[in-house]
Amino acid sequence: MQQSSLFTTAAGSALWAPEIPGLMLRLQGDVSLDQYQLLLNHSLQMYTARTHPAAPAHWIADLRQLGALAPA
Repeated sequence: MQQSSLFTTAAGSALWAPEIPGLMLRLQGDVSLDQYQLLLNHSLQMYTARTHPAAPAHWIADLRQLGALAPA
């Protein structure tokens, strides 16, 4: 599966998989709410730019490596 990384943060990365077609999120480690929200916001912008109603793309999230930090 060919993937191109579109955005990477401490929370994970967003990858575009053209053969699906879809946006894949790989979340990793313990992340703060701000890191998680930043990744989701950028991913939503990329998804919106690459999909349209006539041919919607998929959104896939891999949560196996996701942890959570309690608010400070």
